[in-house]
This record gives sequence, C-alpha cells and structure tokens, in this order.
Amino acid sequence: MSRRGGKIHYLQSQEWIWIALVFFALFGGIALWQWRDKRWIARHFSPGEVVVVSFGVTFYGCESSPGRLPSHTGMLILLQSGLLYRTRFLGREFRIPKGKIRSVYVGKTHKGKKLYQYVMKVDFINREGGPDTAAFRVPYPQQWFSAIGRTLQIQPVTEIPEGDKDVDMVNI
Repeated sequence: MSRRGGKIHYLQSQEWIWIALVFFALFGGIALWQWRDKRWIARHFSPGEVVVVSFGVTFYGCESSPGRLPSHTGMLILLQSGLLYRTRFLGREFRIPKGKIRSVYVGKTHKGKKLYQYVMKVDFINREGGPDTAAFRVPYPQQWFSAIGRTLQIQPVTEIPEGDKDVDMVNI
C-alpha cells in the first residue's frame, strides 16, 4: 500500500470486495423480504390454517381480467379455506375460497398467450358467478397439486382445456 493513495486506493484496487458487498446486499434483501412475508403470515393466520407457502411465485392474472397479461411476483399460500396470493411490493391480495375452486392443472398458455413455461392453472367460480382461470408459476408444482388435492378435496381433472392440449394433465 503506497502513501499516495492511502486506504482509498487500496479499496479501489480490491474489486472482489465490491462484488462481495453487492452479493450480500442482494442476499440480505431477499432474506429481509421473506422474513417480512413470514411475519405477515404469522400475524394474519393461525399455524393450523396455513398448509403450504411458496415465495417468488409469479401470478399471471385471471382470464376474465381485461388488458394485457400481467406478471406479478409474490407469495402463494394454501390455506384450509382456499388459496391466497399476495404481491410482494404492493401488498395486493387475490383469494379463491375453497368452495369456488373447480380444478387445478398444468398449462403453457394463459389469456390466449404462450407463456413458454409450465404454470399451475386454477379454474374457479369468480365473484360474478361465472367460470374463470388464474395462472401461477410455482416452485415444485407436484407438491402443490398434492397439497391442494388433500386439503381442498378437488377431483382430478380428466379433460384438457382447449388452449392447453399440448400439456399432460396432472391428477391431484
């Protein structure tokens, strides 16, 4: 370490320190978001009510919603009383009560658009009493299908919806 640059010159020549700081800041931010979400769940639900929680779930909206295909990131919670999705930053919630869910299956399209990935699609009866479909990209979809089938006692899907004919159905 030379006298001319001092400590600042030494830190500028240590790129690995900056890379490590950025990495730990990102990792810390993700951990903080998950801690905040877990705290929100603990405040709003009793432990026996929550069955499965996934963070980093992408919600592609409902078929009945007008406009373009949205893409929101947040958490999906399977409760004894149904499904709840909550966005990470805006705090918006989308609930599907247990009695309104008709089927759960895998698809690759939503709102007439190809998603280029598999998503969990949920057919349900909306507030107006009509049929609707919501799409979620979830980690470990097979675990979600099993948990939804056990918790909400939904019958297996036997027919593939017209837009998703290229996808195998997953029985729950």
